[in-house]
Amino acid sequence: MCGNLSFCSIFGVFSRAAKFYRVNFHLKKAIPYFFSIFLLAVAVGVYWHFNVIKPAIIPAHHTNLDAYNLYVPFYAYTAECLRNLDLPLWNPYQLCGVTYLGVLQGAVFYPPVLLFAFISPAQAYSFYVMLHMVLGGLFLILLMRHLKVSWIGSVAAAVTFIFCSSTVSNIFGPAFLANSVYFPLMLLFVLKVFETGRVKWALALTAAVLLPLLAGWIQALVYCVYALLAFVIAIVIRSLFAGASETRYIRRGLILLAVSACLFFVLAAVQILPVMELGLQSTRSFDQMSEEMVTIRNTAIYGPYRIVYDLVNSRGGILPFFLYVGVFPLLFALLALGNRKLRFFVLFFYGLAGCAVLLSMGPQTPLHALSLSLPLMKMFRAPFRFLFLYAFSAAILCGIGLDVLLARVRSLDAVRARRAILGATATVVFFAVLLAVWPAEETGGESLRNVLFAASRWPLYLLAFSVAILIFLVLPINDRLRRYAVGATSLLLILIDLFAANHNYFYLPEKNPELFGRHDRVIEKLKTLMDIDNCRVFVAADFLDFSYNIKAGQLKKISMVTDYENMNPTLYNRYCNYIFGRQDQRSREFFWGWFNLDEKPVHPEFLDYMSARYIWVSRSYAEDGSQAVKENVLSIAGGNVVYADEENLVFLNERAMPRAYIVGGIREADSEEHLLEVLASDEFSPSEEVAVLRGAVAATSGGAMASAGSKAVIVSMEPEEVRITAYADGAGYLVLTDQYYPGWEATVDGRRVDIFRANFLFRGIPLEAGEHEVVFRYRPKSFMIGAGVSTAGIAALIAWAVCGRARSRISFRRRLKESPREGVAAASR
Repeated sequence: MCGNLSFCSIFGVFSRAAKFYRVNFHLKKAIPYFFSIFLLAVAVGVYWHFNVIKPAIIPAHHTNLDAYNLYVPFYAYTAECLRNLDLPLWNPYQLCGVTYLGVLQGAVFYPPVLLFAFISPAQAYSFYVMLHMVLGGLFLILLMRHLKVSWIGSVAAAVTFIFCSSTVSNIFGPAFLANSVYFPLMLLFVLKVFETGRVKWALALTAAVLLPLLAGWIQALVYCVYALLAFVIAIVIRSLFAGASETRYIRRGLILLAVSACLFFVLAAVQILPVMELGLQSTRSFDQMSEEMVTIRNTAIYGPYRIVYDLVNSRGGILPFFLYVGVFPLLFALLALGNRKLRFFVLFFYGLAGCAVLLSMGPQTPLHALSLSLPLMKMFRAPFRFLFLYAFSAAILCGIGLDVLLARVRSLDAVRARRAILGATATVVFFAVLLAVWPAEETGGESLRNVLFAASRWPLYLLAFSVAILIFLVLPINDRLRRYAVGATSLLLILIDLFAANHNYFYLPEKNPELFGRHDRVIEKLKTLMDIDNCRVFVAADFLDFSYNIKAGQLKKISMVTDYENMNPTLYNRYCNYIFGRQDQRSREFFWGWFNLDEKPVHPEFLDYMSARYIWVSRSYAEDGSQAVKENVLSIAGGNVVYADEENLVFLNERAMPRAYIVGGIREADSEEHLLEVLASDEFSPSEEVAVLRGAVAATSGGAMASAGSKAVIVSMEPEEVRITAYADGAGYLVLTDQYYPGWEATVDGRRVDIFRANFLFRGIPLEAGEHEVVFRYRPKSFMIGAGVSTAGIAALIAWAVCGRARSRISFRRRLKESPREGVAAASR
């Protein structure tokens, strides 16, 4: 007994010591990674200040539109809700109400969005983008180190990736950036799965694919998944040629990848199902060609000339341009072909880069037409977004190629050194002459001279590199120091090249934070008015005046009828089209849910049905605009001004319907087109009747019908719950001018009733005579089912981890009991 206690005590001490030394060993291995993170953070911070914020001179442009009108409002609203321990499911402030969780850009489940809960939105935006640039560099370093690339080569690859024009251009689209930076992590975990066959790497792969989805953009994630699938296929093909010895090993990896894919859908169900629900009802269908690819001239497609020009454009220009990765990454990419050990990866990333460039050309290439047959690919616009895969591939090849160069520098003998000195001298002379005769200016149009002018810094950089190589060859230093000197010089020149080429000229929120509060006085006035009647506001302003934020409703919590949203419901799209006399056109304005008064409202009464009681107009837009704009403003606003200052006018639209009201009559239509015609007809009286599709609602019981004496008062209005006290002097219908959408339930005095689609777009319920308590609640089945599936998946993972830990302990104790020395050895490992 005593002997056993003594042994157990000794074993316990030894086990704790072993754990300490094991942790200490791992910490020592992690030090270079921490140092790399520090260097990347410093480089990104310097770049952000001197290349992004300081040179910005253009306050408003289509390029920086999303930063102000999409991401800041989304992230700020999400962070505020989460800070208040509230999960936002419904957005009551835009589009007469719209699902929030179904819109990916809200990034409800993405942890970095919490930055917006602790610092100002303008600063949080900058930190959010910089964080993902650093993460992109770190993830690429992890992948490169796994491929046995040197630290210098790995850092060079990371620097190329995070400072190339493709990545930097996405500072205006942080959700796309957050998608793309996880791609190296996905590749790393796929390799780990095939190399080890361990479940933990399959779980890590699931997380690496899940996080980009939660970050709020699906396009880059879909591209990454297809590239990942191509990578897996390439690995399988290589294993088949390697012989039958690896077949079982590959099968195990494929099984784990299948498990990882299934687990992804289980864990992501809480986000995927609401998105699918919206997608099935949206103007942007999953299986329909994107409207930009069909209906408008697509300037987001790269032609052959633009590809060549941007590929060599070392002089930079107004972002965004997406192809420039620097002169040295392209040079080192050629040297990468000399790495025999990594030949498979070199060939794969050459192929991936080529495919990305071809796909960026859009319908001009058969490859793009073929890609449209793949699931989800039709819904995406802007084919240039494929080019982040080119940038990533070029960065990988840069790191591998730099290693090839450094290996040759280190292995020089006397004869090779003399040849290298002669070659470097000749190169210096060549580039010096080339620099003297290079075109100093460009001409108009597409020409070879313009391409050469765009590449005019190439001879300078190559001359500097050649001089540095010559100096390092001549200096009497050892091979190891020479190798470090060449590597450091290469890294420095890559940074100089990319820093000189990529400058941002557009304001980001950090540059102009006061913009979000510029009209706070008028917003406070609107809030005061809307607290009384709960009606909505219609905003009319210049598209590029960002102070009139298209998502001001969400940002400032005022109810608006407009929005900036790429997944708005088709019903809303059709309704808004009809206001301006259009027939279901999927134009940019209505595709986004945003419109102004540049065009004449053919049916302005449709705004009345939306409870648009307040018309907020930019004074410069109304007074300095065209005569048509002035007439259009008066056609819906009249002349009843309730607020005015030096920049704003707010008109009262007395024709607007209340947010909730009761009618006694009903008018049926045979089709949706007929329903819109009924709403537009002079015979329709919205205060007395409601228009519905035939058979959508049963007729009320006989007796007196509700009249003007009926009244509906909104008692409380929360995002997912609306409480109304209703008094009907006869049988009738309660209309709530919030958008009709799956998931809404209604109760009258605690009794469940069906909601019907009223006046094409809104919600309605039948009411009997008398006083009632009506409650509308948002309980979407898509979220409930998704949350249940995801919760079950998380619970299963926790149970699996706990059981696995318990099994390991039982197995360890059994081995310890059978063979104490073996147990001690296991503890030391």
